[in-house]
Amino acid sequence: MQGSTRVKLLLIVAAITLLVRLPFFFHDVIDPDEGSFALMGQDIVDGNLPYDKLWDLKPPLLFYFFAATIAVFGKSILAIRLGGLLCAFGAAWLIFLCAERLRGARAGFIAALFYIIFSTLSESGAGTVSEIVAVVPLTAAMLVMLKTEVRARDFFFAGFFISLACLIRLNLGYVAIAGGLLLLSGRFVRPHAGFSARICSYVAGGVIPLALCFLPFAVAGKEHLFFIAMIYAPLSYANSQMSLITAMNRYVETAFEPGSLLVNLPILACLTFGAPRFFCGMKKISGSTKSYLAMLAVFAGATAVSILKSGPAFGHYLIQLLPFTAIFCAFLLDGLLDTRWKSLILPLSFLYLILSFYQIGSAYKPVLSRAMAGQRLVYGSTLEIAEYLKTVNPGNKPVYFMDAQMAEWLLGLKPITREAATPSNIGREYEMKVLDGPSTTTYSELSAILDKKPEFIVKPTAVWYLRAHPKASTLLSEELFKNYQPVREIGEFVIYKRF
Repeated sequence: MQGSTRVKLLLIVAAITLLVRLPFFFHDVIDPDEGSFALMGQDIVDGNLPYDKLWDLKPPLLFYFFAATIAVFGKSILAIRLGGLLCAFGAAWLIFLCAERLRGARAGFIAALFYIIFSTLSESGAGTVSEIVAVVPLTAAMLVMLKTEVRARDFFFAGFFISLACLIRLNLGYVAIAGGLLLLSGRFVRPHAGFSARICSYVAGGVIPLALCFLPFAVAGKEHLFFIAMIYAPLSYANSQMSLITAMNRYVETAFEPGSLLVNLPILACLTFGAPRFFCGMKKISGSTKSYLAMLAVFAGATAVSILKSGPAFGHYLIQLLPFTAIFCAFLLDGLLDTRWKSLILPLSFLYLILSFYQIGSAYKPVLSRAMAGQRLVYGSTLEIAEYLKTVNPGNKPVYFMDAQMAEWLLGLKPITREAATPSNIGREYEMKVLDGPSTTTYSELSAILDKKPEFIVKPTAVWYLRAHPKASTLLSEELFKNYQPVREIGEFVIYKRF
């Protein structure tokens, strides 16, 4: 492909990414985790180490990404969403390059378009969540290995990018192991380097990001924070989650819920119509293409296992699988476009695009309505909470946010305790025990917070993470009844003020 054509395609992919994700820039909260990540990133911008003053159970590189986004683009919801857009575009272009090597530019463009749509329509995918960020280095690791001959430096960069992905989403460690064994074996690649050179290069590439993340902790003499965040707390988390089979059943049960159909139906259609033709035509596919597909299948399988082992079966975890899904679907669909099925595939694809953009277009409605009314474009309950508290709490007295942490970040407030950066942490006793000692419970942690006598408490209508802790729920209810009065209800939140 000529350079000018490639540049045009790059600009088209960028324009589609912007068009699809732009309306979601203005909604305050797409996923509650965004607020926690913003608080953690802001804490780094303020000069602190991750986990020292605030806590969240994610690897440090994710928080450095948010810190960089805030430092470069400013402290706003638009800045956070811009960081997500850049990640989505970067991943889409890398996916284009991967699929192009498999089957050409047309397949590459289809794969990039699939990913842009799939990721935006996925649960929480329109926001800036850890999965959207992690997909970029994960896809880059695949790309460097899709070569006719793989040299030592390619193994180095594969290890480097997979390590980056693991330092954003720790569950991808399964991919680092499975992918590493695959690459080092030379089974699906033609290694130009010997086994010793391959393993040394792969390990060296993986160690460098890990060492760079560890270095600030070592310099500050707080290595224990790094080990807690990367080893002890994740192990405690993993041991407390549902089994792999249970998680798989949960995902299967929710696969065809109405909100997931626009993602799952095209995947199912491509597999139903494209897979049989693919297997029937295996002899016509070149050996290198077969090896590439096998390599992608191993990476996809390892990613799927890592998602199932993550535990709670949240829908947005599946975003990590979308690069592979988009590439495989594009490969199969592109093959069907060269057959008599073309007359059916083209109108169905056009219909799918119309339905997808109709759903995405609905997100433009509130933005356009606000623009026509001369109102601020960014909207949502957390913004209203921030504005209200800014008025009634000019002295920045302590506020306990039991949710709506995006408002906490916008106000420039610090969480009332280290663990409260993610309010639901208080409901995870296994995590609290690692951080604060084996005697810590949800009740004791909530008691310690309430003993600080926060001036305001921002409480969601239903505190889901206290449902399994009736004693703590009773404590909260009694405290609110005795010492607080509701002063404002905003959306699904109630603001209480101390007497």
